[in-house]
Amino acid sequence: MTRKLSKKNQITSLEIPLELSSCAELFSEITGIDKSDALLDWLRSGAEREMLRLVSEGELSAGKFVELLGITYFDVPQLTEKYNIEIGPTEEQVQYMWDKHAEAVGAILKKSVKSHQEQQD
Repeated sequence: MTRKLSKKNQITSLEIPLELSSCAELFSEITGIDKSDALLDWLRSGAEREMLRLVSEGELSAGKFVELLGITYFDVPQLTEKYNIEIGPTEEQVQYMWDKHAEAVGAILKKSVKSHQEQQD
């Protein structure tokens, strides 16, 4: 996955529950990944999942999602698969587009029929 690496990091003080800290410590011992890196990865995974959920519920645009996480649109399908979250247009948006296309097709057919009739006359 492509991530824009920010040159700006914000130092934030967090109180981490002992249970999570212990999990990160054990994870670090088993995998060799630094405890703070593990916690950051877990934080990022949680942010990806929860922000993607907001996109799927129509509360957040896909554009804002990729901007906030520093990823590209090409990364979104991988994340939707990773977290098993579907995104797409709402039922209302689909109906609106269906209606608009139906109107456009109807207008084209009318014009075509009229043109054909004029040629017959």
